[in-house]
Amino acid sequence: MPGQQDTQSEFDDIELSLLEARVQSLRVKGTDSAYSLLGSELRPYIRNPEVAPLPVPLKEVLEESVAAGNGASEEFRAGSAPDDRIGKQFWEIYRSQLRTSLCDPKGDLYKLLVSEGKTSTKAIITALVVTLGVGTAFAGVICGLAAIILEIGLRSFCEWTESPAGEPSGAGSK
Repeated sequence: MPGQQDTQSEFDDIELSLLEARVQSLRVKGTDSAYSLLGSELRPYIRNPEVAPLPVPLKEVLEESVAAGNGASEEFRAGSAPDDRIGKQFWEIYRSQLRTSLCDPKGDLYKLLVSEGKTSTKAIITALVVTLGVGTAFAGVICGLAAIILEIGLRSFCEWTESPAGEPSGAGSK
């Protein structure tokens, strides 16, 4: 929840099951819903960063997102841009950092994610929690990111994020 710092970086089985259900719901609705969720979860941190502290990695990316502003910097700084635009801007900047953690074929996280041949929702959620170092207060951010990655597919995400241009196949909104 915004404004509450949760340092717990693990979810219990019930929380993980709820996160899985939320991610699957977002996948049914399409990536635009995931972008909107990211935007709505991040908006309080844009509007009042001192009252609602973020973990450093997320804070840095959000500050970069606000600075980039996608041609609408004032809207972003004021936190008045539409949720989906905030979420998409955050994603566009953060995806390259996620790639570093999730896409190294020699890395433990990548091996875990592809070990069963098909990337599971639980594995992506767990990898994001580990990568971000966040807990339950950022469940919405985790769900939004997980839904986008699962919609694209891990291997496609890794290939797509090698270059900054283009849209992955299968990443359109539903």
